[in-house]
Amino acid sequence: MRTILFLLCLTLVSERLAQGESKTAASTGTFSEAFDLAKRELGGINGITVREQGVSYVVISGKLKSAETVLSDYDLVLKVQNAYPRYILNLVTLGESIYTDSAERMQREIRKLDGSEKVSVRVLNGTFFMEGEVNEIADRDYAETIATTFLPPIMGSNAIRENVLMLGAKKFSVRNMIRVKNLPRMPASR
Repeated sequence: MRTILFLLCLTLVSERLAQGESKTAASTGTFSEAFDLAKRELGGINGITVREQGVSYVVISGKLKSAETVLSDYDLVLKVQNAYPRYILNLVTLGESIYTDSAERMQREIRKLDGSEKVSVRVLNGTFFMEGEVNEIADRDYAETIATTFLPPIMGSNAIRENVLMLGAKKFSVRNMIRVKNLPRMPASR
């Protein structure tokens, strides 16, 4: 989770430097307008807090806890952030239950594959680890494809499409530690 937050902040900073804040139409708005918008739009989201940090920043923080609304909630956070990028700092993360639910869904789907009954998925610091044993290399690759498909919805949100969250965050969120039983023998060296 810390890795995703770090990537999010790093990408946001680099995007702002690349685009230049003066190019953003709303960046000419005031701090109080940014704070009012954030309070109005995000105040009803469970787990999210909006606060002033001095007279320079509006800090949006907390954990999104509802798997059903995580995508729409986070996209709303991003819209508010993008409206006043000069003033708003986004520190929103996903709640643990969203990661746990995603890991269980990944594991259920992977185990439907013949010979993959021993595969398990666990979450550690926001990274999904697939462990166990499968029969073929193709099964291992298939399990990884399934796992990336069932990553938390936030990974497929506007955060990716608008380059606020790097694609690398999705790519490096799954670690495939699955062993293969029937590995082909390596050819003898000459």
